[in-house]
Amino acid sequence: MIGAAVAGYWAIPRYGAEGAAWAVVAGMVFSRAVYSVLVFRWLELWYPAAWVLKTLVASIIMGWVASLAVQSVHFLVVSLVLGPAVYGVTHLVLGTLQPNDWDYLTQLLPATVRRAVVPASQRAA
Repeated sequence: MIGAAVAGYWAIPRYGAEGAAWAVVAGMVFSRAVYSVLVFRWLELWYPAAWVLKTLVASIIMGWVASLAVQSVHFLVVSLVLGPAVYGVTHLVLGTLQPNDWDYLTQLLPATVRRAVVPASQRAA
C-alpha cells in the first residue's frame, strides 16, 4: 500500500483521477503477486506460474478491449457482458482451465442456468 501511495503521489498531479486509479491497481497487483508467492512458499506448494501468467494475459486483454469499447459502448454492457466474455474466451484460447475447473465453475451457476448449459449426463446430483 505504501507503493500505491507513492505511485499515487506521483501520478495524481500528472493524470488526475485516472492516475489515481492506475496507482491503486498497480499497488494491488503488486501486493497480490507478492502475497501469492509467499503463501505458496509458506505452504510449500508448487507455484502455478504458467497459470498466473495466462491469467495476467487474459486480464490485460480484457482491460485493453474494455478500454477501447467503452468509448462507443455503454459501460454497463462493457463491464457486465463484453469484459467477462473476452476474459473467458481468452482463457479458453490459452487453455488455462482444465475440465475439472469447468465442472467446478458450472456448479456455481444457478440451477436454471446450469440445466440449460450443462448436459443432463454431466450434472452433479
